[in-house]
Amino acid sequence: MSGLEAFAAALCATRPEALDEALAEQARLRIFDTLLATLVGRVLDDTKPLLAFHRVMVGDASGRTADLIRLHVALTRSTEIDDIELLSCVTPGSVVVPTALIVAAAREVDDATLLCAVVAGYEAMIDLGRAIGGAHLLYRGVWPTYATGPFGAAAVSATLLGLDAGRTANALALALARTALLTGRSFAGPSPRFHLLGCAAAEGYAAAEAAAAGLAGDGSILTGFGDSLGVEGLALTPSAAPPILDVDSKPFPTARQGLAAVEAFIAAKGNGRLEDIERVEVEVPAAYLAMIGRLEAPKDRIASLVSAAFQMAGAGTGDLYDARRADLGLSGRPGLLGRIEFREAADLTARFPRQWGGRVTIHFASGERRAACVLDALGSAAHPFGWDELRVKGERIFRASGLDPEAPGRLQDLCADLGRRPGQSTAKALLEMVRA
Repeated sequence: MSGLEAFAAALCATRPEALDEALAEQARLRIFDTLLATLVGRVLDDTKPLLAFHRVMVGDASGRTADLIRLHVALTRSTEIDDIELLSCVTPGSVVVPTALIVAAAREVDDATLLCAVVAGYEAMIDLGRAIGGAHLLYRGVWPTYATGPFGAAAVSATLLGLDAGRTANALALALARTALLTGRSFAGPSPRFHLLGCAAAEGYAAAEAAAAGLAGDGSILTGFGDSLGVEGLALTPSAAPPILDVDSKPFPTARQGLAAVEAFIAAKGNGRLEDIERVEVEVPAAYLAMIGRLEAPKDRIASLVSAAFQMAGAGTGDLYDARRADLGLSGRPGLLGRIEFREAADLTARFPRQWGGRVTIHFASGERRAACVLDALGSAAHPFGWDELRVKGERIFRASGLDPEAPGRLQDLCADLGRRPGQSTAKALLEMVRA
């Protein structure tokens, strides 16, 4: 038995009748958190081309399974409010949840099996991301979510299609064979990366359908996949504890790398005023210092989500929660970017990638000095969000982004009930809510 076959067998061992309630509850939470992002993704200016492309390809709102996966994955990931697992540097919810709901709706799969598929998808994406060292590969130009997306979508789809271990292994192998590593850059206009991630997820779904039809994959392809990434002897084994329990939620739209520093700034600032700040010192791990430490004013929404300095200037205002980032000028409030200094902290570097920390020291014009350090941000696996926290997150982001702040509560009601009624299938109803 190849390593891929053994991994597939482990994935197939999770069945509805044996699904641990803690895992089922976490899957419900992941679905809720991800669907909040899908809804937000529909109102962003730079997702308009995604919606236009979908209309050209499909012609109506119902769409075909692969086309819907491509669209929903892209909309979800574009928001930067989807979840992330730190060791793998993979954002699994953006791929796993849309794929699971769309396939389950098309096949009218029951909710208990849907939850199993979500658990399997998180397992596949995160385990592969950890195995390839995703948290370090990112800074070598490889996007770990893109590299693991087809694999995760194949695991989800194989579970929902009821494939046995042998055909699941074929689906995973075929997905790896269809995995691209380069997204490239756009010459003008919105980044293509979210559309390409949607395409990657659609390939994973197609791999599972191909395996279901009887096509076989190369059981030894894992070695070649590792070689393409510079990872010798790549092996894949299920995590000791289900990795869906290790996922971080984000409290507001942001690249996860800057979250701890922004949270530390908010804590250190307290009730102090931005105009009274003389200087801010920010310390972060070396890995993402250059990424989040840019001090130029962001020119687009994505740049604003990466810039820790920009988000510090928006802290305590609706701008922090506005996923559209319509006001990149921060409404004329005092400019903070020129008064922030970024540098590496050796102790935080030593903790990376298990913790993505940030330390902030604020010097006020009065001479007062305040400092705060955050190792595990709110919403992280160490401080997880439950139903109430996720709903409040959704309400804040929806209100700031021009969406109905009551919608998260209605969505929560459906998600919290998943798998509690034998034979019930809620996937179509959930998809209808995020098409609104």
